[in-house]
Amino acid sequence: MSVLRNLTLRICLIIAGALLLILLVIFGAIYVQNTNSAYRGFQLPLPDQVSAMVEYIEKADAQDTQLFLRAINSSSMHVHLLDVAPDTSDAIALPNVTRFVSRYLDRLGGRHVYAMVDISRGSVQEVVSESAGVFWAVRPVRLLVELKDGRILAVEVTGELFGRLTGLRLALLVLHVTLLIGGVSLWAVQRQIKPLQQLARAVDVFGAQLEIAELPDKGAKEVRQLISAVERMQARIRDLVNGRMRILAAIGHDLGTYLTRLRLRAEFIADETQRESAIQDIEDMHALMSDTLTLAKADSSTEIMQDVDLVVIVQRQADSLMSAGESVRVSLPEMPLVVLGRPVTLGRLVGNLLTNALKYGKVADVSLVRCGDEVRLAVADRGPGIPPEDRAAVLEPFFRHDQARNLDAGGFGLGLAIVAEIVQRAGGRIAFEDRPGGGLIVNVDLPLRQLS
Repeated sequence: MSVLRNLTLRICLIIAGALLLILLVIFGAIYVQNTNSAYRGFQLPLPDQVSAMVEYIEKADAQDTQLFLRAINSSSMHVHLLDVAPDTSDAIALPNVTRFVSRYLDRLGGRHVYAMVDISRGSVQEVVSESAGVFWAVRPVRLLVELKDGRILAVEVTGELFGRLTGLRLALLVLHVTLLIGGVSLWAVQRQIKPLQQLARAVDVFGAQLEIAELPDKGAKEVRQLISAVERMQARIRDLVNGRMRILAAIGHDLGTYLTRLRLRAEFIADETQRESAIQDIEDMHALMSDTLTLAKADSSTEIMQDVDLVVIVQRQADSLMSAGESVRVSLPEMPLVVLGRPVTLGRLVGNLLTNALKYGKVADVSLVRCGDEVRLAVADRGPGIPPEDRAAVLEPFFRHDQARNLDAGGFGLGLAIVAEIVQRAGGRIAFEDRPGGGLIVNVDLPLRQLS
């Protein structure tokens, strides 16, 4: 599952990087466009245009004048009438602006013309320029023309601000469209990866329980082919394991028959010492064979997986041992703690841990605690414990050490291996820790079932 999460993350990063590159290119183009526009400026109305405005307003009545102003005003140019001329006592003479105004004076028949320019930002030398008979300005310009009746016609050009707003709106539109496309792309990627995620979960379940999950036939052709190939592989592995277990079961049955015969014959050995030794050897062989079969069948039990209340399992195993006179102390919650597993197998897990604690520590303390989405089974004793350097090795089959303990009475090194196999098949973890004051604590963490 972690591999698929990394794959999803990598694909998402690739898509996000591509979208980011597109945004950078678009914003760069907008920036260059705005920069060029700011350098060149925006077009001012020609003298002929202003002259036409003046002549029309001077001839039109008040109603027509209002209609004309409403028609000519736009977001890039504002035209309106003033009753009083502006104060120009503190005006600053600018050569380019003076030449610009003179062109209007010539066309407007000697009417007074004023040009008001914003000089509050930076250099004022290149405010107005002329190119191919067209006037350009890089600052907001307000052109004032005195009419015959004393009123002032004000023409204010705001093309630069309009250009900026247009660029901002375009950038926001591009951003929204890009985010929309990115979201749809991520959804499509996730939809394509979902069958792989389901396949990964099914493989995890199969690795723990040898159960083949039915996967929907969805996704790309290659993904469906992969799912089909994995399902066929799982079926072959399951058949192989089941065949191996049938062979082992048959061998175990035949060996049990032979061992029973040997034990009966051993009863007729005259020497009592030799008889007891032979019987003990036969019983040890039978126990070894039984434990080996138990370990081998841990992953192929025919018992149905179901919801199991671990509180009931622990209480049942503890009561069985206490009725036999063993000292078991129990600390269990009142609420049920349900896990997915096989009741008999989980009972063997709890029983082996309790038996081991009683064997080496005389007293077993068992508790169940919920830890988030997991339940922790803790079995503690006052025995000699297991050295830290041996704690990983004791989970391997047939490990033997003078200081290490095992959970089977015969001491074949299979007890902890059996327990570890059961825990693994249940999707849990097993760990050891020293008990304060001496002894060992065996912690088994199992996933809780989320019941509706």
